[in-house]
Amino acid sequence: MKMAPDVITSRKNAVLSAAAALREKKVRDRERAFLADGKKLFSELCKAGAEVRTVFLRADAEKDLFPVLERGEAILGRSFEVFRVAPEAFSRLTEQQAPDGIVSVAEFLSGRHGRVPAGGAIPAPAAGERALILSSLQDPGNLGAVARSALAFGTKKLYLSADCADFYAPKTLRASMGAFFHLDVTVCPDLALLVRALRAAGRRVLAAELREGAVPVSGARLSPRDVLIVGNEGHGIPPEVSAEADGRVFLPIAPEAESLTAAAAASVLLYLQREGGRERK
Repeated sequence: MKMAPDVITSRKNAVLSAAAALREKKVRDRERAFLADGKKLFSELCKAGAEVRTVFLRADAEKDLFPVLERGEAILGRSFEVFRVAPEAFSRLTEQQAPDGIVSVAEFLSGRHGRVPAGGAIPAPAAGERALILSSLQDPGNLGAVARSALAFGTKKLYLSADCADFYAPKTLRASMGAFFHLDVTVCPDLALLVRALRAAGRRVLAAELREGAVPVSGARLSPRDVLIVGNEGHGIPPEVSAEADGRVFLPIAPEAESLTAAAAASVLLYLQREGGRERK
């Protein structure tokens, strides 16, 4: 690793300021880079083979964090620049109350993550690949939790509407525990068009919602080829998107419970889909 000789002590340091600016989406999009806060996210970045540009270490924790850096460098097989930062200046990089003392700057994972341009072709899931559509999940914690469950239950392809929370935002990445680094994510400006494209590719698309014609998920006989749509908790799935689906399913819950969070509903559905696929083998 390339260790800078001096400790950064000023909160106005140019290198530190440039990194701290990545907390804003417009800067992330312009620089094609993001912040990963903590040991867990750094380790997952390395496992995913991400292009780590820079690592900042809080000076009072650097001794404990050197082994983490060495393991990461060994996994990546390449070096990165390391800056030591005084605690009072390090606070510019993190929103956490008790940070680990390590914040990384990495480039967007363009090989895994992309956006469908207007009029562009929509990438279909690979044969045997499970997929999930997320509509208007604007809470970073919810979106990150869904990504974590998707990875846990073997759904590696996510389609996001353009108004979902930014999955490179610090809060989303923390909630996902690095899951986004191992998922293929496509942002689609037109979910209705996406649903039509998936159905044309031979996939059954089911909207998770309690609308007319919806059936309990137990009666839908979910298979790995099905693609589920999970929507915003307050507004649900847009009618024009739901209308393109093959059907609607819901999770029966106790009458005194109003609803589940999007993350909880997605987790249950993904688990049932995985188990349903196993039963058919």
